Amino acid sequence: MKKVGLLLLMGFFVLVGCKPSEKEAGSSKTISSLEKTVSSLKEENISLSNQVEHYQGMIRKKDDTTGSSTSSEKTANQTKSYSLNESLDLTDGNKETVKLKVIEATTNQGAFPSHMINLDDYDTNKMVAVTIEYTNVAYGEAFLPLSQYFQAFDKEGKKLTKVNQQNGQDRVDEGRTGTTQLFWELPDEGSQFNELEIDFVPVDKKVGTFSIQVTH
Repeated sequence: MKKVGLLLLMGFFVLVGCKPSEKEAGSSKTISSLEKTVSSLKEENISLSNQVEHYQGMIRKKDDTTGSSTSSEKTANQTKSYSLNESLDLTDGNKETVKLKVIEATTNQGAFPSHMINLDDYDTNKMVAVTIEYTNVAYGEAFLPLSQYFQAFDKEGKKLTKVNQQNGQDRVDEGRTGTTQLFWELPDEGSQFNELEIDFVPVDKKVGTFSIQVTH
């Protein structure tokens, strides 16, 4: 009987000795979390690299196409602009891949997310909210136009300061359409701002310009 009790007691100490400490368990969870973060960043980096490669190919194709144009035709191509709800169609050189259009530019406070209106960090009365619609025609993977690809200017050509917010960041699969909202600071009250130009510049070269009337 004493031997049985002794064996059970020894078994208990072995099990206790094998149990990881709280510190070790916490460390293991941290490592697992970091591994997931690294994996997510790798996937995001691959997606961004694919976007840059796609845009570079599109720009090379555009340059090849306009290379034989006359001087006046080149100027027309470089200054082509798109109005509200007019689609800028992107290709990979062979087929259409993505459509972009500006569907709204407004200073109306109802268009701004409530968290921006309620925070002291933002003066939305001196901002314009721009809604961009994007369609993944045949991009090859889920697509989202990133805020850094867009630059905005007033009617005199002065660059506006972009707000570090992008409302709506859903990547859409082929055949799907999504919307995203970008914001720029204005030099005056929003009610006094009536015209806006937005350049689409994916890889340090302008692809198209949206010339938009601003609503209030």
